[in-house]
Amino acid sequence: MDDEGLQAFIDEANQLLQQMEHILLDAENAQGNMDLLNALFRTMHTIKGSAGLFALDDIVKFTHEVENVLDLLRKGSIELDEALVSVMLRCRDYVQTMVDAISNAKIIPSIEDRTALLTELQCYQVAKTVLIATSAPIVKEAQIEFVTCESSSLSWLIFLGFGPDLLRHGLDPASFLRFLTRQGRIEKVLPLIDTQLNAADFDPEHNYLQFALRFEGNTTVAALHDVFEFVREDSLVLISPLAEAHEFLQQQTGQIQPEVWEKINAAWVELGLAPLAIEKPAPVDEAPSRPALETTAQQGAVKKLKPRKPVKTTFLRVEAEKLDSLINLVGELVISGAAGNLLASQNGAMALQEWSLSMSNLIEQIRAGVLSMRMAQIGEVFQRFPRVVRCGQRIG
Repeated sequence: MDDEGLQAFIDEANQLLQQMEHILLDAENAQGNMDLLNALFRTMHTIKGSAGLFALDDIVKFTHEVENVLDLLRKGSIELDEALVSVMLRCRDYVQTMVDAISNAKIIPSIEDRTALLTELQCYQVAKTVLIATSAPIVKEAQIEFVTCESSSLSWLIFLGFGPDLLRHGLDPASFLRFLTRQGRIEKVLPLIDTQLNAADFDPEHNYLQFALRFEGNTTVAALHDVFEFVREDSLVLISPLAEAHEFLQQQTGQIQPEVWEKINAAWVELGLAPLAIEKPAPVDEAPSRPALETTAQQGAVKKLKPRKPVKTTFLRVEAEKLDSLINLVGELVISGAAGNLLASQNGAMALQEWSLSMSNLIEQIRAGVLSMRMAQIGEVFQRFPRVVRCGQRIG
């Protein structure tokens, strides 16, 4: 297993769990704030997806159950009351324990805690199911049998148009296929390579590979799209049940380029889609960036995802030893600058003194900047206090 990649997962999970705790402790504001509720859902969703890439099955299964309850929460099916906040905080702590156990063999997550939490999470989901059943009109027995038949394994057709920067982002196309097998079974894979590629123009960091798949599994379109959560913004991902593939392809006309549409149609025909005379899509205007498409579970509706928002603040992780070494070098530079100031004053040359003063100011700015990088945010010191206060209020 890639140690650097696993450490990156641990760091990301710790940040997401910290964010989850802040939202839960500020539950009164989160109750009516869809952005916060969606962010709360994404914390578990992202941890689940990243854990799947490293085959951390225990984390994937547990976070999936937490994610289901959070999905009900953001849809308004349940409320973020005090009891649910307590359950979510305990789930957050258990996920933290599982993440810590990856790098520390002495930490062993409690099976009893896991069982108790899963039972409470299932109670929320069962309560929602019972509520729907009691509020729905009575249906005939034949209709119930029809719904049961729908739960059998389905055939799916998938097109994975991975973006050109996939490899530069450190992502492996094969890892998504391995993760997809958790939803069912891949029957056939067609690699789609640009046959007009010139060897002289080949870039080893550029992704040229796309896939068409036939997949068997008892799942949903939404669940399958979740597998490709990390590449949806830069890729073209199309998923349709085999029985609805013709209608689905017709919906793509005008949405994607004709040559791409023809490639998908030909690949899906080879995977089992019956040939059908479908009107060739009209040319569409070239977009600045390739949009990712997805469908809903019931209607297969297609929508363009919003372009990736520019990142306002970015962070770069640097080893503490490197920062300490830089601070030491800046300290030596300060000493040398002071010696230069002394020589300039003894020499008496006005131009040399002005240069020395300017150099001293620059050195001081560098010193202040380097020292600020080594400082820790004061919020991290007090971030656990709200949790302690909340526990005290509940006990009192």
